[in-house]
Amino acid sequence: MGNYKSRPTISCTDELKKKISESYALFRSKVIEDLRPKDSDWTEVQLAVANCCDTQLLTKLLDDTNYLEKTDAGLNLLHIACISGAPCSQLEKLIQKGVSVNALTKNNFSALHLSTYRIAKILLESGAKIDMGDLVKFSSLHIACHFGHEKVVELLLSNGSDINISGSVRDRPIHLASSKANLKIMQLLVEGTSQQKADGTSPVSTELTNQSCHSVLTSVFS
Repeated sequence: MGNYKSRPTISCTDELKKKISESYALFRSKVIEDLRPKDSDWTEVQLAVANCCDTQLLTKLLDDTNYLEKTDAGLNLLHIACISGAPCSQLEKLIQKGVSVNALTKNNFSALHLSTYRIAKILLESGAKIDMGDLVKFSSLHIACHFGHEKVVELLLSNGSDINISGSVRDRPIHLASSKANLKIMQLLVEGTSQQKADGTSPVSTELTNQSCHSVLTSVFS
C-alpha cells in the first residue's frame, strides 16, 4: 500500500488550481491598477489626453518635448487615451506624433491590452503587436475573452491572433471564455478561422470552470 506519510498533502490538481487562482488574482489587481490610474501627479499634457473632449487643448500642448511622457505607472499618452475612451482623431494624432503603440506599462500592458473595439482597430492598423503578453503572459485575446468583448475577439481573430496562445499557467483564451460562461465568444473560438481553431482539450479547462461552465462547454463541443 506504500507509506502514506510520504505522499504529498497537495495533489497536482490542487497545485494547478492554486497556480491558476494566483495568476488570475495577480492579473485582476494589475489590470485594475492600470485602468484606474491616479492622475493627481499627471502633467498638463497627460491630463489633456485624459480629458478627451478637449482636443484643441491637446493640439496646443502636444509638442516634441512631451509626446514621450509617461506616468509613474509607465502609462504613455496612448495608454491614457485608450483607458479614457479618446476619439479616433486623438489616437491618430498621438500615433502620428510618434507615441509608441507597443510600449508597455510597468504591469506589462500594451495599449492594445487596454483598448475597446474601435481603438483596437486603429492600433492594429498602426502596427500594434497582436500577441504581446502581459505580466501573466495574457495576450490581448485572453483579455478580450476575460472581459467579454465579442467584437474585439472577432477583430483579433480576423487579424491573425494566436487562438491557442497560452498564459503563464497554460491557460488559453477559450479557458477564460468558459470561466465566464460566455457562449458567444466560445463559439467564435471553437469555430475559429480557416487557419486555426481553438483547442479546448487541455486539463486546465476543467480546473478553470464550475459546473455551469461545463454545461456550456458541452453544448459548444457537441
